[in-house]
Order: sequence, then C-alpha cells, then structure tokens
Amino acid sequence: MQETSRPSPHQINAHYGRWFDQRMIEFIDRHRGQYEPRELFKVRNGLFVTVSFDQTVRPFPHKGLGHSDLDGDRTLTALDRFADVYNRLCRTVIGRNFHRPSHRDRLPMVIACLDVNGTRHWRSMGELENPHIHSIWLSTNETAPKIPETLNDPEWLEPLKVRHRIRQIDIQRLRPETSRMTGYAAKLIGHNMAELRIADDFRILPG
Repeated sequence: MQETSRPSPHQINAHYGRWFDQRMIEFIDRHRGQYEPRELFKVRNGLFVTVSFDQTVRPFPHKGLGHSDLDGDRTLTALDRFADVYNRLCRTVIGRNFHRPSHRDRLPMVIACLDVNGTRHWRSMGELENPHIHSIWLSTNETAPKIPETLNDPEWLEPLKVRHRIRQIDIQRLRPETSRMTGYAAKLIGHNMAELRIADDFRILPG
C-alpha cells in the first residue's frame, strides 16, 4: 500500500486560514444587519491586533514548549496571558458577569495565533525568539467602538502590560482582504504541527 504523503506546512496553514475565515463568517452572519454586506461589517467592527512581549524574558524553556516564567509562574503560556487580557477587556466593556451564558452573544470573537521571529526558516531555527501574538478581533455593533477605546486607554492597559510583560500592542483596522490576514496569523501552525516545539500555538475566544 502506498503511503499517503503528509501535508506540507503551507497546506496546513491554508487549511487553518480557511477554517478561521469560516468562523469569522459565522460570527458576522449572526450579528450583521439583514442587508449589510459582510465586508462592511468586517471593516467597521474588525481589528488586527499584534501583542509583543518583553524579549528579555525567556518564554520557551524545556525545548520551547510554550511555557513562560513571567511573574514566576511557569505554567502560563503567552496565549494564556493574552486570554487574560481578553477576559479583563470583556469585563470592562460588558460587565463583571461577562462570562455568563446570557452575555455570550455580546462577546467579541478573537482568533489569536502565536508567532516567533523567522518562522519561514523554521527547520534551521535554533532557540525560538521574540514570541508575539497576531490576533483578529470581531465585535458586535454594540461593543465595536469600546474595544479599541479600551485597548488604547493607558490607565487601563499599563497595569496589564506590567503584569504580563507586554512590550507593545499594535492595533490596526481589519482590511477587506481578511484571507491574507488569517493566513499570515496562522503561518507558524503548519511548521509547528510538522515538528512540535510549542504546545500552545492558537486560541479562539471565547472558548
């Protein structure tokens, strides 16, 4: 029997990109107006947010399995810390009971993917450097104005940057060509699936 060839990292990335796109379409169709084009909703309510961490911290001990020693807690991954920022933002924007089922439909959907420097040279990479997270945010019409306002509020953000050793948060409006952005966000996943070095490489929130 002929052995089936394994998919390439590029094919895996493309698969995840299509899956992410489909999840976004499902969110948009639940929340857009009856005659509102998907692209209009996406541009108005979408953000592309990149979170960079302090490069002096070594976030990949034990052969780069994605764990962090930030704040002395080696069990938290970069995506755990990103999820904490997400939860605190939802608490601020929606209220302290944001996690209850009655509020779930008001929560923003976020696709967050871990990345490191030099992903294209994965096979020849030594130590994984500069962990950062590319994330795509889609919000409801109700919360869309409040999300970037909160993320840009220094009084709200600075304590979290210190807590999680966040160096920078870059916020951009989502562009219409989202397929390129989902593919870009997922570019590490295919390499990591072929040679597992990071245990936690993407999240879709809320979980």
